[in-house]
Amino acid sequence: MPAQLSTGRSYNGSVRFTNTGNVTWRQGQGYRAVLVGDTRGWSPGEIGLPSDVPPGGSVDFNFSLRAPLGAGGYNLRWRMRDGAGDLGNESSNQVVQVVAPPPVEHGVGLAARSYVYDANQQLCKVIEPESGATVMAYDAAGNLAWSASGLDLPSTTSCDLDAAAHSGRRVARTYDSRNRLKTLQFPDRNGDQNWDYTPDGLPSRVSTVNDSGNTTVVNAYNYNKRRKLLSEVVEQPGISWSFGYGYDANGALASQSYPTGTTVTYSPNALGQPTAVRDQAGNNYATGIAYYPNGAASQFNYGNGVNHSLVLNGRQMPQQVRDYNVASFEYQYDANGNVSAIFDQQRGAGFNRYMGYDGLDRLMEAGSERFGGSNWNNYTYDVLDNILTAKLPGVRENNYWYDSKNRLTNILSNEGSTTIGLNYDVQGNLKNKNGQAYAFDYGNRLRDVTGKEAYRYDAYGRRVLSGGLSTLNIQAYSQAGQLLYAEVRGKGNTEYVYLNGSLLATRNAGAIKFQHTDALGSPIAVTDTAGQVVERTDYQPYGSPIGKTVDGIGYTGHAMDGATGLTYMQQRYYDQDLGRFLSVDPVAADSVLAANFNRYWYANNNPYRFTDPDGRDGRLFWSAPDRVTFTVPWTMTGVPTSNFTAASVNAQIAQDFSGTVTVNGVKVTMTAQGVYQTTGGKGVNVVNVVPDTAGVTKSGRSQINAIGSNKVTAGAGGADAATTLTISHELGHAGGAGDQYAGGVDANGNVLPADVAGSANVMKDLSGQPANSQSLGEIINAKTNVNSCDKGVSAANGGC
Repeated sequence: MPAQLSTGRSYNGSVRFTNTGNVTWRQGQGYRAVLVGDTRGWSPGEIGLPSDVPPGGSVDFNFSLRAPLGAGGYNLRWRMRDGAGDLGNESSNQVVQVVAPPPVEHGVGLAARSYVYDANQQLCKVIEPESGATVMAYDAAGNLAWSASGLDLPSTTSCDLDAAAHSGRRVARTYDSRNRLKTLQFPDRNGDQNWDYTPDGLPSRVSTVNDSGNTTVVNAYNYNKRRKLLSEVVEQPGISWSFGYGYDANGALASQSYPTGTTVTYSPNALGQPTAVRDQAGNNYATGIAYYPNGAASQFNYGNGVNHSLVLNGRQMPQQVRDYNVASFEYQYDANGNVSAIFDQQRGAGFNRYMGYDGLDRLMEAGSERFGGSNWNNYTYDVLDNILTAKLPGVRENNYWYDSKNRLTNILSNEGSTTIGLNYDVQGNLKNKNGQAYAFDYGNRLRDVTGKEAYRYDAYGRRVLSGGLSTLNIQAYSQAGQLLYAEVRGKGNTEYVYLNGSLLATRNAGAIKFQHTDALGSPIAVTDTAGQVVERTDYQPYGSPIGKTVDGIGYTGHAMDGATGLTYMQQRYYDQDLGRFLSVDPVAADSVLAANFNRYWYANNNPYRFTDPDGRDGRLFWSAPDRVTFTVPWTMTGVPTSNFTAASVNAQIAQDFSGTVTVNGVKVTMTAQGVYQTTGGKGVNVVNVVPDTAGVTKSGRSQINAIGSNKVTAGAGGADAATTLTISHELGHAGGAGDQYAGGVDANGNVLPADVAGSANVMKDLSGQPANSQSLGEIINAKTNVNSCDKGVSAANGGC
């Protein structure tokens, strides 16, 4: 292999191993050549044995190795492994230089969004290129009285209330005396609602009009004395389904009942976590459920005996997800927390996946033999986060073309001919795709895919009916947003059983099937009551099922529609073949990261790291448990004063880094734990205590990143708070917390900007107070060059 490579390019090479043992290496028994050394970003990371090798024989492993996206020097070696561990010695080391990538090609684009306010500083108009102007008016109490969208009213100085009110697109709202929504009225009556409440303000009954006023869907709710949901009823013509809920003395969910009379129990522990899932007939769905301190389930047994286990890495992200003899995945990550590789330990190297990302954490490439064609999906994006190209040579060569309103209008071949044409209604909803018509209502809900399916929705915009000439699927979502029950023409009824938010099993006319999901929540295998695999599903990077049509729960746990080829994500429909939603995001702005300026993108263009729970906002898939434990292992050299103790440092770490942070709209509670170790090791932070009779001040400390040891220098003199404070502060950098500065004035009177170090600037975080949300967010997103040393990494790929 050449000594100098270009980032992202593939190069052919070969490595030879000789069987010096007394056992024949046989195909299919786990023998493989594995890349070791500075392996991050290289793919594939292992090569299966091409042929049997008897003792004394040799074998050549030929490979096409893809260089990582990160430039720098790398040390590469190969070694043999079998199912039990390493065999023999590593190959000789090869030093490889990977050169910097060429500049990323960006499309030229601009999306201007304007906001207009009335005399009372109330937002009265939003102008967006995709959906035109939306005008809003308010009642005397400040409630939104009406709105009208899809208007051609470009003025940024006028609210244009009169023109909007007479546009025929006005959506009216009324409120009761307590400012609660009472009625909602649309021009076409689709989505009209009436809301009733309990005396203490909880929704008790909501009626929603469908089919242009011809049918009504009713959601009714009943609560117990502790105001927890006791029952909910979903009614539509010819249907009345009731769901019940029971709780233990601590208020944790203990049981759930379905319209068929099936009752599922959860046996919650003292923290409210399910410990067993069973029904009243004695069927087990999950037993022996155990948890990590952060709330993630560490293991359980399916009702058919298959054992599920989860291993978290040091950053509390999934490292291995295993369902014994069914599925086993090992996850690897880059420094930013993006999934860089998924190793399929159940089915072998041909099902492994390797990923690379650009500087904005957007998926640039994903490779696997399972994908077909050249095995490599390649993506490029413009400055507005639109996909420019999506190519899998030998399968598809898609070039995306956008109009002046930032809407995808054409998919072009490499020769420039249009293969898919799209156009939109005035509110930015897909209207036509290659002759297939789509009809959306004024509330941006898909009502009809002409000739295929029509839809109804409930009080929260969740689908309760989809039907066509030969299909009819009536379904019910819970108030919490889970699909609980469905009746499909010709297939009977299906009950959906969940554990901690993930689909666990289905009961179709009483027959139980167990669902095995990956870390994103996508079902990848189904087993019967004997534990035998009866179905498998693999997905392309943006969610297209490979070699099959899925009709039911599929990609990331959402409903996939076989008739239309779309994925229903509750508040929007997603086209997995294009990697985009059909309509604009109802969440207009991301108040945390400002990352959803693109109104059609899916999962921040990073589908292996993020999911979209209900079609509105991306969520880190590993933060489904809303609690994260951040461990800071450390040891000490030198001799401190008698008052300087490990306990004082641990207490300071716990104070500085415990708290709640909002990550992509999800509130995550962090608990920091300092762990003092008497001897050092890989990844252990070292506090180097040096003589200092004057004590330690806030400026008298330093932190040095080194391989296997993040060194903090502190003084031995003094046992004041500054000692433990500054040590804790420096160790915080190991987790990803950066320095923050308040803007000051230098010696020449020049104003220094915030977050830039300067002589007159002062720290505005970790100064004796708990870390702010910026620091906690940086830690939870691991924005640092300090990484776990479990796999043996080096300076070339970021250190430990």
